[in-house]
Amino acid sequence: MIKKTIISLLTVILFITPALAQTYNAGFITGIWLSKTPIFVGQTVRIYTAVQNHSGFDIDGSVKFVIDGEDIDARGVSAVNDRIIEVWTDHIFDYGNHTIEARFIDPSIDSGSTVSLNNDLINLKIFVDTDTDGDEIGDVTDEDDDNDGVSDEDELARGTNPLIAESEEEDGTGLFTGEDIASNIEEATKFIEENVAPAIGSVIERVDPDGTITNRAISLIDQEKQNLFDIALERGTGLSPQERFRIFLLDVGAFIVNNWLWFVLGIFAIYILKRLARKRD
Repeated sequence: MIKKTIISLLTVILFITPALAQTYNAGFITGIWLSKTPIFVGQTVRIYTAVQNHSGFDIDGSVKFVIDGEDIDARGVSAVNDRIIEVWTDHIFDYGNHTIEARFIDPSIDSGSTVSLNNDLINLKIFVDTDTDGDEIGDVTDEDDDNDGVSDEDELARGTNPLIAESEEEDGTGLFTGEDIASNIEEATKFIEENVAPAIGSVIERVDPDGTITNRAISLIDQEKQNLFDIALERGTGLSPQERFRIFLLDVGAFIVNNWLWFVLGIFAIYILKRLARKRD
């Protein structure tokens, strides 16, 4: 009787132990894949993986998606025996290098027992670039990030921004057209009249409300010019080249004092001419 009981217990143990102790032939198919590559900043990308189950049992659990060590999503999974189950989540990536992981957590079989899988963790390393001009070529490899017809190398050499498109001629020579120049000057003039002029005018009103400072400056300029004329008259030789140049500078100063708005426009014109010179180079 005792012998039969021992044999029966051994038989039960032999049948039960493998189901609870062995590592099951189930887990991730090797690999994580993405809905598109390359990936660019701001794009929504679907991250896929798949679970295979050849354990002989149906397995339940969850697939956790982790990016750069941070949990972003967890999806419940019921992996039927001899089937492959696809699992996915969506994510928007920032610029730079990233590590994507998929982890199978809390796997269990029909009896409710927790089991161990032979492949419960996989990862994928990716780089996410910026695509300034939206041409599906990342800025790291794109030779013309803003797609304006001027290479990034040339723009950096000229001191212009390779991420902001410049206005170009239709023939692609890299020169401003007359229409471009007229448009820029018109826009700048309007901006100065509507924004800069009132602001400067307001400052002048506060600093010199009755025109005393302006009149004083003009008076000093006129006095200096008169002194130069008097010196030349006393010598009886006329104005020297240096004196003529000083008078010219004094006239320029008087013009600026009386016509500050034109002075601002002149500065803008010089800026445009310098930009044109860079384009021709």
